[in-house]
Amino acid sequence: KGEYTARLHNHSEYRGVVATAEFSIAANPGPITATLTVEPTPGVTNSVDVLVTTSASLVEHAWVGVAKRGAPVTSHDSCQYLTGQRVQRMTMDLPGPGEYTARLHNPGYLDVIATTDFSVIGPAAVQGLAAVQSLAKTLTTIQSCTVPTAQLFFPPNTSTPIIQSPELVVLYSTSTNLRHYAWIGISKAGDPFTSYMTYKTASNEVGEHRVTFSCPEPGAWTARLHNSPGYDPPIATLDFEVVADPDFKAGVSVEPVFANDEVEAVFWANKPLVESAWIGVTPRGEPAINCAEYQYTSKARPVIDDAAGGASGQPGVVGATLMRLNLGRLAIPGEYTVRLHNDENYGFVVATSQFKVSPDPTFTAALKVTGGPIDGTSDMAFAEFSASKPLVSGAWLGVTKLGDPATEYVQYSYTRDAKMVAGDPQRYHLPLKALRKGEYTARLHNHSEYGGVVATAEFYIAADPTPITATLAVEPTSGVENSVEVIVTISAALVEQAWVGVAKQGDPLTHPVTWQYITAGQLVQHMTMVLPGPGHYSARLHNDPCYVAVVATTDFSIPGPAALEGPASAPASAAAVLPPISYPLATRLSLPPGPTPDDSLDLALLYSTPSPLSHNAWIGITPSGQPPTALVNFRYTRTVGNAPGEHRISFASPGVGDWTARLHDAPDYGNVVATLDFEIQKPSDPNSTSVLRQSKPAVARLFFPPDTPAPIVQSSELVLHYTTSTVLRHGAWIGITIAGEPYTSHVAYAYTSSEVGEHRITLSCPPPGAWTARLHNSPGYDTPIATIDFEVVADPDFKAGVDVGLVVANDEVEAVFWTTRSLVESAWIGVTRHSESANDCVHYQYTSTATPAVDDVVGDISDSVGVVGATRMRLKLGPLADPGEYTVRLHNDPGYGGVIAKSQFTVLPDPTYTASLTIIGGPIDGTSDAVVAEYFTSKPLVDGAWIGVAKRGDSATNYVHYSPTSNAKLMAGEQQRYHLPLGPLQ
Repeated sequence: KGEYTARLHNHSEYRGVVATAEFSIAANPGPITATLTVEPTPGVTNSVDVLVTTSASLVEHAWVGVAKRGAPVTSHDSCQYLTGQRVQRMTMDLPGPGEYTARLHNPGYLDVIATTDFSVIGPAAVQGLAAVQSLAKTLTTIQSCTVPTAQLFFPPNTSTPIIQSPELVVLYSTSTNLRHYAWIGISKAGDPFTSYMTYKTASNEVGEHRVTFSCPEPGAWTARLHNSPGYDPPIATLDFEVVADPDFKAGVSVEPVFANDEVEAVFWANKPLVESAWIGVTPRGEPAINCAEYQYTSKARPVIDDAAGGASGQPGVVGATLMRLNLGRLAIPGEYTVRLHNDENYGFVVATSQFKVSPDPTFTAALKVTGGPIDGTSDMAFAEFSASKPLVSGAWLGVTKLGDPATEYVQYSYTRDAKMVAGDPQRYHLPLKALRKGEYTARLHNHSEYGGVVATAEFYIAADPTPITATLAVEPTSGVENSVEVIVTISAALVEQAWVGVAKQGDPLTHPVTWQYITAGQLVQHMTMVLPGPGHYSARLHNDPCYVAVVATTDFSIPGPAALEGPASAPASAAAVLPPISYPLATRLSLPPGPTPDDSLDLALLYSTPSPLSHNAWIGITPSGQPPTALVNFRYTRTVGNAPGEHRISFASPGVGDWTARLHDAPDYGNVVATLDFEIQKPSDPNSTSVLRQSKPAVARLFFPPDTPAPIVQSSELVLHYTTSTVLRHGAWIGITIAGEPYTSHVAYAYTSSEVGEHRITLSCPPPGAWTARLHNSPGYDTPIATIDFEVVADPDFKAGVDVGLVVANDEVEAVFWTTRSLVESAWIGVTRHSESANDCVHYQYTSTATPAVDDVVGDISDSVGVVGATRMRLKLGPLADPGEYTVRLHNDPGYGGVIAKSQFTVLPDPTYTASLTIIGGPIDGTSDAVVAEYFTSKPLVDGAWIGVAKRGDSATNYVHYSPTSNAKLMAGEQQRYHLPLGPLQ
């Protein structure tokens, strides 16, 4: 209900309004009701007809999905979009007999407006929900031929319900081998299995097995066995209840403390807590998830009775021992809650109490900023602060421009990085990064967020900092092969995580082969770097923790063992035979040293990372040459460790063969940050163990066919040959970039064959210029295993032209073009406003859709005057609604470059053009919800034309509803008058 304005835009953006209409909606729309009915499809096995009835039209992408009963809404075995009719029938094929749920979504996965359950018990037979229970045995029998028979159960002596204890033991048995990545998850009863609280990987062998979990908190739970690494429907489930142990008693308390004093919790329990039990502190009234401090109970120590010299027991509780646990400092006075959690999450609180943090009248803090920038004598400034008590662990110093809030800091530093002023245990110096000339405020936060400011200081920087100068020098490491000494000299301190990286010459900044952080505070320092072998390298000094601020660089070469020479002078052919770099950055996968295991035992891998991995990072193993989805085994790295450093992780061995391990720093199959190819060989001696070793890197070469001219004359195609000594990985590809550009900026690419030998590949020929082709042995941007540089020059005999005549607004724009030879397959013509760049197209079309231009006078194909062999072609580009000056360009490449011809033309206003718009329908007088726009135009609208509805007085960009005019229907008996439903409005 309300007042609205409708606008008819004869343009794909917000301009070009050719008609408007104001209208009122008298009442809000009624709620939509819908029903789903399921019937068997006559004569078709495992197929059903779903009858959908709705009280009003649904959104454009409303759909019906059918999934196994109990599966989440994001899972479906069959789905179809609705056609807009209020009553419609759709036929859906199902995978086989079973229990199913049909859902009507409006749209997405969340807005389910109708649902129904049904069962398929045999060929073409469908039965309602009422018969499901009696048919359970029949369903199991039908499915047993394709699904492994599995069972989840508890040991015979398990109590029912289960009394919570530190461990929960679950048994499972299978009739057939499970897949290597089968798993058991435990979730709250009724929750989808994507919301598991904990999980364990299952053994893939036939028989009975035992798996141990941390026991969840009291409540109803479901355990599910999945025979896949994802969320496929489980092949076995087990519902169970956990209840609190009636004999279990626990307590926790904290004495009242002053702000900034150490908070110490005293707790007790008469039975062991779970391994991951913890104590958390929150402001009173806030949930457990909003912890101000926390600590695991495994770090507690017994309370010593000072009088008796022994551990004290909780009075009246047999077997309870008092324990102390330091939780850190709380800087903010107020009321707090302490909770003892007997699980690894935020639930199952077994004891709780309140305590108070009082302001400390004796606490004082002071802050001032000193150093050269204050008087303009140097760039180094220091924050000098003091506090009468230690600050909290997350305390920090923030600097903002004078008058800005604390959240708008220009730099910050943690107080833990400060250094004590000599002889004073309460005064500290903290270096500040260089600041530009201006007025600033420094704040000392005794809190991990933006609160708890205990001291402030205002200061003025008199001059901008002197630019930092730096040099890099490289010398050979005496007596060590392929190792160099990098000497770094800087004029001023760099940022905290400044670093030096060494990469192969021509590789992008993001792909160093080795790197090291700069030691803070040292203006001259030496670092030793080991390189993968002879070759041409570049060393770069980065004054930021990423890849951007390069403040110094130097090139050098290693032509042989322990020999070093200046900037690259070796012939280019020498670089082509160098070993490829297997691992980008410092994140890598490798095999551990020492004896190799038998192929039937666990497989151990090492992975190292310079920065924390994400929570869902994981390692997957596939057969060599197969995509990441062809998993035979996987594990999340968090089960071992996601922190920086090196970690060891074990898998069930995949057996004899060639394998690829990938480290994914993402919850899906993307973001591969490290790869390792390895092989497990059966030994000739049956009494010895299998041989596990890293696969040899692929040796590859890129080259042109023998008859290719140098430089290459531009044509429609570019043919490359490549050879490989080993099978390439799935997703290997060849990319072409501008010479000197990183290979993430490719202008053309094609996937390669994974087979050994010589192969031919065809790409669109790039425009004239210097180019580099690279062969990557992965689907991402790993360091290439082969490269070739080449030059493309323009064909001196090639000529082309393009032209558009004078046109009137809303008339079809037709380009006429000609060329003396074939264009590349992806050549195209684009139209932009005059003086705008080629990528601001208002219309474009590929030349492959052009037709020959026929001379109306003589009735034959016309040649371009004076150019032998040039054929004129016509290409329709669509109407232009806005009068003005335009440019038309003929591009002989798939990007926005390669312009081989262009010209200007004018679009004139059309004095005869008219358009009108009215809004009709029930909501205008309150009789129904259907709103319809009726519009008329004297000429066809452009392709992107649309109607937008905004509240009266609002601009066109604040629309509450829009519909493209391409969805409108021609009114009966009219040629230029249309109806367009707009949907319900409030």
